[in-house]
Amino acid sequence: MPTSIRLGNSEERSALCPVVGIGASAGGLEALEQLFAHVPPEPGVAFVVVSHLAPHLPSLMPELLAKQTALPVSAAEDGARVEPDHVYIIPPNAALTLEHGALRLEARDDRTNLIDTFLRSLAEERGERAIGVILSGTGSDGSLGLKAIKEHGGVAMAQDLASAKYNTMPRTAIDAGQVDWILPVEAMPAKVMEYVARIQSGAGPVDGAHDATRTREHDLLMHQLCGLIHRRTGRDFSRYKRSTMERRVQRRIHVLQQHSLEDYVDLLKNTPAEVDQLFQDLLISVTQFFRDPELFEALARDVLPRILADRAPDDPVRVWVPGCATGEEAYSIAMLLAEAPRTATLGAKIFATDIDDEALEVARAGRYPETIADRVSPERLERFFAPRPNGGWQVRKEIRDMCVFSTHSIISDPPFSRLDLISCRNVLIYLESDLQRTVFPLFHYGLRPGGFLLLGPSENVTAHPELFTAVDAKQRIFQRKEAKVSVRFPVGGLGLSGRRIAEAPQGHEPAARDQSLTRTLERLILAVYAPPAVIVRGNGVIVFVSGQTRKFLELAPGAAGINVLEMASKELRPHLHVLLREATSKRQERIQRGVSLPVDGRVQPVDIVVRPLLELGADSDLYAVIFYEAGTSLSSEQAEAEGRTPAIGDAHAAALETELRSTRENLQTAVEELEVANEELKSTNEELQSSNEELQSANEELQTSKEELQSINEELHTVNAELSRKLQELDKANSDLQNLFASSRIATVFLAGDLTIKRFSPEASQLFRLIDSDVGRDITDIVPKFAGGDLVADVERVLQTQSASQREVHLLDADVWYLQRIQPYRTTDNVAVGVVITFVDITDLKSARDSARRLAAIVESSHDAILALDDRAAIVTWNLGAELMFGHTAKEATGRTIDFLAVPGESSPFASAFAAALRGERSPPIEAFLQRKDGSRVRVLASMSPITDTQGSRAAVSWIARDITEHERDRQALRESQERFHAVNAADRKKTEFLALLGHELRNPLAPIRNAIHYLRRAVPTPTPEIQRAVEMVDRQAAHMARLIDDLLDVSRISSGKILLKKRREDLVAVVRTVVEDHRAEAARAGVSVQFTAREPLPVNGDAVRLSQCISNILGNAFKFTDPGGRISVVLERRGDTAVVRVSDNGIGMDPETLARAFEPFAQSDVHLARGRGGLGLGLSLVKALVELHGGTVTATSAGQGRGTEVSIRLPLVASAPSETEVDEPELPGGPDDRRHVLVIEDNEDAAQSLGMLLDMWGHTAAIADSGAAGVEAALADPPDVVLCDLSLSGSMDGYEVCRALRAASSTAGALIIAMTGHGLASDTENVKKAGFDLHLIKPVDPEALARIIHTSPLVHAPG
Repeated sequence: MPTSIRLGNSEERSALCPVVGIGASAGGLEALEQLFAHVPPEPGVAFVVVSHLAPHLPSLMPELLAKQTALPVSAAEDGARVEPDHVYIIPPNAALTLEHGALRLEARDDRTNLIDTFLRSLAEERGERAIGVILSGTGSDGSLGLKAIKEHGGVAMAQDLASAKYNTMPRTAIDAGQVDWILPVEAMPAKVMEYVARIQSGAGPVDGAHDATRTREHDLLMHQLCGLIHRRTGRDFSRYKRSTMERRVQRRIHVLQQHSLEDYVDLLKNTPAEVDQLFQDLLISVTQFFRDPELFEALARDVLPRILADRAPDDPVRVWVPGCATGEEAYSIAMLLAEAPRTATLGAKIFATDIDDEALEVARAGRYPETIADRVSPERLERFFAPRPNGGWQVRKEIRDMCVFSTHSIISDPPFSRLDLISCRNVLIYLESDLQRTVFPLFHYGLRPGGFLLLGPSENVTAHPELFTAVDAKQRIFQRKEAKVSVRFPVGGLGLSGRRIAEAPQGHEPAARDQSLTRTLERLILAVYAPPAVIVRGNGVIVFVSGQTRKFLELAPGAAGINVLEMASKELRPHLHVLLREATSKRQERIQRGVSLPVDGRVQPVDIVVRPLLELGADSDLYAVIFYEAGTSLSSEQAEAEGRTPAIGDAHAAALETELRSTRENLQTAVEELEVANEELKSTNEELQSSNEELQSANEELQTSKEELQSINEELHTVNAELSRKLQELDKANSDLQNLFASSRIATVFLAGDLTIKRFSPEASQLFRLIDSDVGRDITDIVPKFAGGDLVADVERVLQTQSASQREVHLLDADVWYLQRIQPYRTTDNVAVGVVITFVDITDLKSARDSARRLAAIVESSHDAILALDDRAAIVTWNLGAELMFGHTAKEATGRTIDFLAVPGESSPFASAFAAALRGERSPPIEAFLQRKDGSRVRVLASMSPITDTQGSRAAVSWIARDITEHERDRQALRESQERFHAVNAADRKKTEFLALLGHELRNPLAPIRNAIHYLRRAVPTPTPEIQRAVEMVDRQAAHMARLIDDLLDVSRISSGKILLKKRREDLVAVVRTVVEDHRAEAARAGVSVQFTAREPLPVNGDAVRLSQCISNILGNAFKFTDPGGRISVVLERRGDTAVVRVSDNGIGMDPETLARAFEPFAQSDVHLARGRGGLGLGLSLVKALVELHGGTVTATSAGQGRGTEVSIRLPLVASAPSETEVDEPELPGGPDDRRHVLVIEDNEDAAQSLGMLLDMWGHTAAIADSGAAGVEAALADPPDVVLCDLSLSGSMDGYEVCRALRAASSTAGALIIAMTGHGLASDTENVKKAGFDLHLIKPVDPEALARIIHTSPLVHAPG
């Protein structure tokens, strides 16, 4: 967690505290929450959040952010002072600024960029204490505000693009180069605290040097820094204004967290990218359209009319805008010229130059944000700008063609010439004053006579009043004066400075002498201590003079000359002749010592040195002539005494003197003659010089023409570069277009105004029969492959109305839909010259739209209240169910928060669920009382869920409520019904037990009756007709009675869930197909389709009726829980030795909890939609019971709610047909025999006797016992082959005990023991089997069946 920073008292803290301006838009709430969650409790800074809010809806942002930070969070109020450790949130429908430490609110203008507006005011108010932050959002708002903050010395941050949900806003700021730090949101508070700590710590590392040693070290480091920039960029900033330079360097040191200037210079040496960044920071780009409107009014009123007056038709206006930055000022002047009446006929060319290549790229493109509408009038916007499709404005081509943008430096490149106007505003203020004075002669040279110069408010021409005169001093408009001025092309001061810095040693050096001090010292030494000297050419012409040379040189009579041989005194002249001749011939230093020079009546010994300046090159023709005074001057007497004059009394010397004098006279005569000849030569030379001057004048004119040609060539080079760049851009645009056609997969056709084809994309061949040679053909010659409207009529309508058209079309040979769009083809001048036709595949979209329409119809027709809420819990949608439930119309409810439904005096029951939904979490349903419009209360069950868009971002919250007032009554009624059901169930069990007992008691009398009838038919072979009728009557009524008893017992079986099956070999495919076909009509009524699939017959052993009942129940569920338009699939297949039936649908599906209890009785889904579709939940439980009776299994699967259900039945396959008998009557092994010993154990005398009679008649021996004990005793005494035993025997032993006893005895263990009873329940059958009986026969037993069983039974004991 970053540490806190504290300031002084309250007023000081308010005035000095840094302010963090945060801009956010779409997706910004989550980023803001993360940011403030990492802000320390007392950061010592103020935070102002500017977000794009709905203008007419209240904002919940202060409440939401207050939960994330301990700082006070409040909505901004007009006039509120900005205090540290506070967070201020912009209110809806307002524009926010910062003025004099207080917040100012104004009504929001639709054209206003809220974030840019606040950040600009923050930059002007706080300077380096302004910190701009751009978070997630769409659009470009904020980038210009960050630019203003950086211009005023502040810093800028942007959210890391990977973590921003919508990265358009931070991306725009980053691409514009306005961001110092790109960070994840959680790292921003720490970086803010680090930066604030540095600026609060006092003087920065750049301006903190005080003593002389530190000052020299500091200056050396700054020179090294300038040298690094010069080597990297070719631009020298050594004479850039020192205060501005150091302020910009200090800002970079703060941004990079460097400890000192020395560390920063070391960083620059190793990081070329930082040199580029510093270079961009030094290029202060502060420009706007029509900045200082009064100036442009004066320009249009007073200057342009004078420039345009009395001009030749072929003389276009020429304007130079040095330091044009991103081109706003150049375009402003171009617009003024375009508005002038004569510009159209004369033409105009504006040369806009800068050393910032990135800014020039922006200027050339001519694309500007929407905020320029604040500076440009609506009339000029409409005339000179075209709106861009994605926002912003494009300068029209006619204005762009007037401007030529090129890289050019006013201090190192030749100026433009023959200019009518130079606008150099706010450029010179960043240069040192001596450099400013150097630039004005360049401007004077570049302007035509009477041309005009525009300067910034803080700039003036006071250093050169002879060059310019003021036209409007207030607006800084000046006019060129006629004056002679020396101009050098180019100015080399900065280049020399740059080379000097580049050659300075790197690393840590001894303290360097101050350059101005050095120059002063050098001048002092030269003036006081250096000997007089001149620099001459080989012919003696003087080039440079140093020191006082009047003792040695003087002007000769006659025409003035600057030759040292002519100006030297006559005592020195011969020596100079000899020395200069020898020095030029031998290229060596020559010295003449002790030459006596008369000076003011005294004699001065002089040493003369002539030295070639070989340091300037071996071929240099310059020589240094130095005069050394060899000691002090002497009087005449001292000179004679030292032998510097000849002795007077010496005769020989006098003769020599006479001879010398004669010689001198002769020499003088020769010299005079030579001088006469020289004069003649000089006269000739003067004539030649005059001719030379004329030639030089002509040469100067040629030089001037050359310079003008050079300027023109520079302009042509610039224009050529511009054209080359445009050609490159055109090639790139063409390549982009080709790649767009190849990759976009959108069919596109370009048509000219006469409906001829200009171009088409490859995909267009899917809709038209087009080939490459069709370009230039009329579109009416091409037959489209789609239907839907008249294409030619649509194109002609678009050409006529100039408005776009669109319709949906359908391919003739495929189920594919396209959206056909026809738009005018417009040139850059917004002139329509054709149309562009695009076809977008909307097949999936159309399908999704149809699904959405159906879903909307379901929502609207639902009786549940279904709402959509925004991030403030305000109601966005309100369906009919909500209107019926609460009484409010959609118009009354929309825009209000969901809390308005809460019962007065009670808190909202949905606050926590809504907050969870905003976080993407789901909450359990909430049961609450809400209030209707009429004041009554309604009990609802409501749930809230997040709604996400296609990118997975939370877009809204759904709120679904069901009126459970009646449901609550129904639940109470259901509980009461269940209690009644349990009571009825208990009664039913008693009824079942009663029926079972009744069946036993009724079957017992029937047994002897059936036996007796069978006996009579066998015993009386030829009965009388009356007896025959009586027997048949009794047999018929006995059978009828048996069926009645069976029917009565079947009721008991069904109620207890036990059903007897009538199995036989069945083709499962045929059974299921019959059921599906029987349900076709029901499927049609439900609006669903049923698909049946089976490849081969699947034989099973089953009850066709019961199997059909299972399939019918499953299909019925599928019909109920599949929406109209859904699909049901019935598939039969073989898997090993198992037949599988799969019934699947795409209906509402089941959640895991519902799926787990799907086969339980009364089991249904809790989903409101399932509850509303009817049924008691018995269908699948009945299917499960029936399938398991067939020896099979049934399962259900579902991927979840809304994703359909599949029910699968698995039954064993059979290879051969089963027996036609009941499964309760298995075949018994064994062979027939003549006689069996049968023991009958029956306590009903008639039943026992009748069985005995039948056995005797069948030829068996029968023994009868009337109790269980007697039966066991008889069996042990004479072991039987077959035992017929009743279960309900009187006495101590029942039939079960009898069977167990017989099985326990070895003699009777192998006998066939048959239970004959009136108890026919499944539980009775199970008990019989467990006790050891071989067969269970239910009374009355069919005598023939009994006879067959006994005859086929095994013979256990051979007859004795």
